[in-house]
Amino acid sequence: MTNKEIADVLYEIGDILELKNPNDRFRFLAYRQAGQKITSWSRDLSDVYNVDGLKGLEKVPAVGPSIAEKIEELIKTGKLQYLARIKEKVPIAEL
Repeated sequence: MTNKEIADVLYEIGDILELKNPNDRFRFLAYRQAGQKITSWSRDLSDVYNVDGLKGLEKVPAVGPSIAEKIEELIKTGKLQYLARIKEKVPIAEL
């Protein structure tokens, strides 16, 4: 999975979280900020993960343990269960 694809997933999570709870700015902005940093990150996150694992992903600016775990799942499976779960809770008209 490319950095852009990973960033796009993080942006989507940020958008959904904002729809669900616009008062929880910290959460949705954290995903968007991580997406921005990943978009401009010079190294491929798959390579970072293969060399340094989760700790390597956490060294990317704006990527903490929770987002690093989500990136790991995306790299390993190409999917993210968390995104599927939160999508189920938002009416399709809102997306």
